[in-house]
Amino acid sequence: MSYLRNGKQMRSLYVIVFDHIRPGAQDGGKEMKRALIVLAAASLLIGLASSSQARKWTIYERQVAEQKRINGGEHSGELTKKEADGLRDDMSDIANRISKMKDKNGGKISYSDEGKLEKNLNKVTLKIEKLRLEKRVTPK
Repeated sequence: MSYLRNGKQMRSLYVIVFDHIRPGAQDGGKEMKRALIVLAAASLLIGLASSSQARKWTIYERQVAEQKRINGGEHSGELTKKEADGLRDDMSDIANRISKMKDKNGGKISYSDEGKLEKNLNKVTLKIEKLRLEKRVTPK
């Protein structure tokens, strides 16, 4: 987590692990091996913890991203004008639902409504991908 971003904290972890090792100890290096194993395990856990944190997109960010994908698909020729217009209508419907949900809930989106909107946005995303990829497949 913050150990990866802050070199000072990583050095403190190093000091914690290696501080008890005496230079010139006659234990055949067992303490050093044990310390290296502990440090490697700690580094692995810290790395896994920080990489498992996915970015949470807001509903607005997803709307903007999908609009860009629709416009880009139409511009590149992966979507026809009719397909892009249909997808824009779907996005417009979602925007209208958001307005109604906000009016109903004092200007905010409830968690259950957010889940519904995410499902709607997922459907549009899949539709975009399906339409864009259909053009790449050549019939046999």
